[in-house]
Amino acid sequence: MRATAAWAAASGAVVAGIAPALRARLGPADGNGYSPTLFRPRLLPMPSIRRRSFIGFALRVGALLGFGRALPVSAAGGIIATDAAAPFDATLLGALGAAVLPSELGEQGRAAALRRFSAWITGYMPGAEVNHPYPAAPVTHLPASPLPAWQKQLRELDDAARAQSPGGFAALGVPERQALIAQSLAGIKGPDLPLPIDAPHVALGLMTHFFQSPQGTDLCYRAAIGKAMCRPLEDLPHAPRALRPEDLA
Repeated sequence: MRATAAWAAASGAVVAGIAPALRARLGPADGNGYSPTLFRPRLLPMPSIRRRSFIGFALRVGALLGFGRALPVSAAGGIIATDAAAPFDATLLGALGAAVLPSELGEQGRAAALRRFSAWITGYMPGAEVNHPYPAAPVTHLPASPLPAWQKQLRELDDAARAQSPGGFAALGVPERQALIAQSLAGIKGPDLPLPIDAPHVALGLMTHFFQSPQGTDLCYRAAIGKAMCRPLEDLPHAPRALRPEDLA
C-alpha cells in the first residue's frame, strides 16, 4: 500500500509539473475541456523541387489531360497518344474493316472502330511496365509492337488482290476480300481470338480489338452495357437499355 501511494504521489507530481507547459502548448479550452489546437491538422514540410523538373512534370501532365487538343480514348477507356502519323493506309484499312467487322456496325460504327484501333496501336509503347500486384509479383513489360508486321501483311493483301483486280484489295468485293484474308490466316495456329497485341495477323488484331472493346460487348448483347466504363449510380439497379446506333460510334 505504501509503495502504491508513493507511486501515485510521484505520478501526480509529474503531471502537475508538465500541466502548465501542456496547457500553454494547447491553448485555451472551451467549457467542455476541448482544445481546438490539439486536433488542428499540422502541415508537413514539402520537399523542394527544381523549377526545371516542375515545368517538365507540368508539361507531361498537361499533355496527358489534353490541354490544347482533344485526346481519343482507347477501347479500355484509357487516354492514348496520337502524335505519330497514321499507322495504316486508310483505304486499305477501311477495306479490311468492311470484310472482318460485323456489318451491324454500319458505316459510322465501323469507322469509329477503325479509328479506335489505329489510335490504340499508334499509342502503344513497347517495353512499358505492365501493371502488377504489389509487392510480390515480378515486374513485366509490354512486348514489341506488331505494327510493322501488320503493315506488311496489309500490303501483302493488296498485292495479292492486284492479281484479281488492278484496283487492289479495296476494289474487290467483300466476299473476294474475305477469301484472301482466309488464305492469309490458313497457316496460323493458336487461339481463335488472342489478345490484340498477340495477334499474329492484322485481320485478327482488328477483330479481337473490336470484340474485346465495350462496343463489341454491347453489340454482342444488343444492350448498352458499357463494359469497363462507369455507369451512373442511378442506372445500377436497372438492366442496360437497348443498344442504339450512336452507342457504337
